[in-house]
Amino acid sequence: MSNAKFYYEWLGVEKNQFRILSLLAPTGEFRGNLTDICRNLNISPQTRTRRNLRDNIDELAAGGYIMNEQLGRTYTLTAIPKETVIEIPTEWLDQIISHN
Repeated sequence: MSNAKFYYEWLGVEKNQFRILSLLAPTGEFRGNLTDICRNLNISPQTRTRRNLRDNIDELAAGGYIMNEQLGRTYTLTAIPKETVIEIPTEWLDQIISHN
């Protein structure tokens, strides 16, 4: 059983930003477009939702939580390692991602 890596510093971010960070927890990286992110988070890929995702990604990058590389519509999000690691079983991720 593998563990997903969360960082203590992530706990202070907004709920929607934390859900984006939870996509990065298993491997440290996510690659896809905004619709792919919506599908992974089990949210509707409407225009407003994608705009909010884009804004949250920009805020996370500005805050030093992730690196964001964009090529066309494809985003490559990479977690920036922090000091305090919290490891949880990857099976718990579905509950974390879908929790309202």
